[in-house]
Amino acid sequence: AFAEFALAEEDISCHIPESFSFTQACSIGLSLATAGLALFHAPGLELPIHGGTGETVLVSGGATATGVMATQLLKL
Repeated sequence: AFAEFALAEEDISCHIPESFSFTQACSIGLSLATAGLALFHAPGLELPIHGGTGETVLVSGGATATGVMATQLLKL
């Protein structure tokens, strides 16, 4: 947790654009994973690649990083 460097596999890494800070880039992955698990794992919604079910979903806290990612995932 206090390391200055960490090793990561290239195929699960991505380039951070110059316009993003490291903190901003970190929040994208965490909020995307949290939203994905909350939507498609726990309640069992169909993944967008399978066509979905047309269900209505309320995203409580839609202005947060996780809420924004949840909204974007639901729009797929």
